[in-house]
Amino acid sequence: MKKLVTKSIKVLLILLILISALFACEQNVPDGNGNPPEDESGENQPSDDNTQAEAGIELTDEDSDLISALIEYLKQSIAQVDKASISAEMKIDQIKNGEAQPLLIDVDPNNYYFVCAYFEGCEHQRSEKSRYFCASKYTWIKYESADNIKEKYNSMDCIVAFQLNESSLCKNILTEDEHGNNFVHFTPFYPKFVDGTNVNHAKIVDKTFIYLNKSATNTVYYSSFIALNDWYTIRCVSLESQYYISGFFSRIDSTTEDKEVLALNEEFLVWYFGKYRDALTGIMDNKEYSKLFDGTEIYYYGLIEVDKFVNEIIKK
Repeated sequence: MKKLVTKSIKVLLILLILISALFACEQNVPDGNGNPPEDESGENQPSDDNTQAEAGIELTDEDSDLISALIEYLKQSIAQVDKASISAEMKIDQIKNGEAQPLLIDVDPNNYYFVCAYFEGCEHQRSEKSRYFCASKYTWIKYESADNIKEKYNSMDCIVAFQLNESSLCKNILTEDEHGNNFVHFTPFYPKFVDGTNVNHAKIVDKTFIYLNKSATNTVYYSSFIALNDWYTIRCVSLESQYYISGFFSRIDSTTEDKEVLALNEEFLVWYFGKYRDALTGIMDNKEYSKLFDGTEIYYYGLIEVDKFVNEIIKK
């Protein structure tokens, strides 16, 4: 009798194991379209983070440096600023005197995101999109993709938008340190909304320059579109994996058949390069870089390797 009871219990356990296994298989059978089964644990469901990113993420106090940079840009974009130009000589002196940290920047055209400002209820609302009277009260939303940008956020209108590109290189040319700062370049972005969602594509932003950094923050936010941007940069170009400073020295009128050379004013060159003119000319490579502006004039630049610039100009 005891043996019979023991045998019955074993049979019952085997049946329970088989039933459990069949139930588990049923839960993992694909649907009629071959799709994986729904997972109540959420592992096969879109995560809340992904859904939130598509809808936009509101910036917080931790993003105060970014928000301040964008608001400052808006202020300068509507201000009538008239200041004297700054020469290459003055920029070099700032580096040599320790007044500015020279960061070699290569903006990454493929690594970007978007930040948009939303607002309603300002006393100047009718002209808010062009005057930004209430910029300090905007709600700032980050989007990972251009096609995620919405015309409205919690009933607020999109007032202004920016595309922010990370840098593929941010190096102090004096110390060769590539980890001291982060650099983000931003440009105004103009969305086109269809059925409440932006349909315009991201811009191609591909820029190289030396940025004269005077900020103590870990991340520098800068726009080459901002007023007086030439005060803070030295023109550079990347050719064949080598970085050069591009010294502007001549231009050609491309609309004429004889390609007339429009010589630069000698007094301008003396003022712009100042006491460094002969030294800079002496280390220029035997190669030129040209760029077309406005479809009418080709500007030619003499090229100076960044390493030569540091060793022969800055450290001497």
